[in-house]
Amino acid sequence: MSMIDELKSRVGSTIRPTKFHLHPTVKHSPVPRLFACNDPPSESERLLILHTVENREKEIQDIDRRMKLSEWSCGSSAGQWATKKSIREEFIRLHKLLLSPIRVLPTEICNLCFTIRSWRAIVLSMSQLWDAITIDFSQPRSTLLASLKYLQIMLGRSSEQLLRISLISGPTSSSAVFEALADVMPACERWEEFAISAPYDVMAALDQITTNGLPETLIQDLKLLLKRSTSTRVKKLHLLVTPSGAVPPGSITELLELCPEVIDLELPLPPRKDLSNLILGQNPIHLVPGLRYLTFHNDVFEWNPGVTQRLAAIASSRCEPRTPPASPSCPSRHLRFPTEDACLDAFAVLHDVRVGYGRIYSEDVNETFCKVLNTLDAPCEENWVLKGLQNVKAAATKLTPIFTQRLSYVIEFSEDAEYESIETLYLNDSAIPGNQEHKFKERGLQALQQWCKILLEDAPNCKWGFEPPSSLVYVPTGDPIRQSKLQSLKMFFGLDMASESLQCLISGED
Repeated sequence: MSMIDELKSRVGSTIRPTKFHLHPTVKHSPVPRLFACNDPPSESERLLILHTVENREKEIQDIDRRMKLSEWSCGSSAGQWATKKSIREEFIRLHKLLLSPIRVLPTEICNLCFTIRSWRAIVLSMSQLWDAITIDFSQPRSTLLASLKYLQIMLGRSSEQLLRISLISGPTSSSAVFEALADVMPACERWEEFAISAPYDVMAALDQITTNGLPETLIQDLKLLLKRSTSTRVKKLHLLVTPSGAVPPGSITELLELCPEVIDLELPLPPRKDLSNLILGQNPIHLVPGLRYLTFHNDVFEWNPGVTQRLAAIASSRCEPRTPPASPSCPSRHLRFPTEDACLDAFAVLHDVRVGYGRIYSEDVNETFCKVLNTLDAPCEENWVLKGLQNVKAAATKLTPIFTQRLSYVIEFSEDAEYESIETLYLNDSAIPGNQEHKFKERGLQALQQWCKILLEDAPNCKWGFEPPSSLVYVPTGDPIRQSKLQSLKMFFGLDMASESLQCLISGED
């Protein structure tokens, strides 16, 4: 066996077929690997390429001879030979490119050769390109040392740009964490996002790199760190290092008071005092009023009724639109359905035997229809929802065709479902019109995943809806129907289509 044949068998047995789509002319290349990467050919591959190119050149000479014979004999195969020749010429061209000297130059030399100084100066002057800093302390030490050196370069190049910092440590302590913190702390007034994940013993020893002997808890360490800066720019704060229950009561509140503009917060489940302070409207403290995403992590795996109630109150206070409180003697429930110009609120005032209907919230609705609504009464003893709607339709003689059509839809919906009360409408999944088209449940789940993972466990048992005006029923927070035992607690989610504010409505079944 010749040396070339030996090379063919050796290379052919070691190179696997490429997964990339190759040019048709190199489909049968002896070195397909080189067409899927920028690696230089090895010595054996270089010899194989030269031998293959030489064979293709001989084939082209043979094709030229055959083409001349075809022309002399006036045959019709000249075009076929020309196609075969062009395929081999392209094969030779592509394989000669693999032998180009530029292919064997080291990457570092190529960078020096092809990076224009003016381009480099422009990139270095754009501080917004250097504002995202992520360091993984679990990587090999040689790589980690290079990352720490690069961290200092990033801080310098970012100039006055707001920083997005993420420090991720492995399960064991690393002294490199202290080195990184020592670099990023002087720039804490520029923090926009700060996420840190590290063992608790690492964070508790922050006093090793600061002065005056800091306290031994992460929250207090970070609090002191933030007090040394303006810290009002922080938008995202993730603290995933302390176990639940390890943070002293009040520490989370003091920390968040230093970061009033936070919109994304993720931390271990805080003590009850801090949970209560996160409920808007209940305390004089208005912590992080612009909060959009909140995630609690609970590693204790035991539920306390007081904690559960506070979580529900946080969701309700921050996600449910502000509405005037109903009179204690006349709690109100809303029956809603869409019209052409407005959303009709039929207030069901819960007296002993009668129900009164309210007004339309629009100045452009037909005057006759408004008068009918103001004077209409309907018995509530049996199916008062359906009867009330039928009376509205019968009495309002000057409604527009579109309004009449939509009102008829609601009545037909009520007749088919045989709903006799707001309770059955509210507690029934079918009270969500358009779910198949608008994917309300999927959108509700996505919102819940972003907002609070702890409440996601009961998601399969949740009630979903969007209001107003897409859902038929809205029940205020204080209504008795939404009071239930913890074991039967369910969630009813909605989205105000106008303001796109998430609502979290608590409901339940006996």
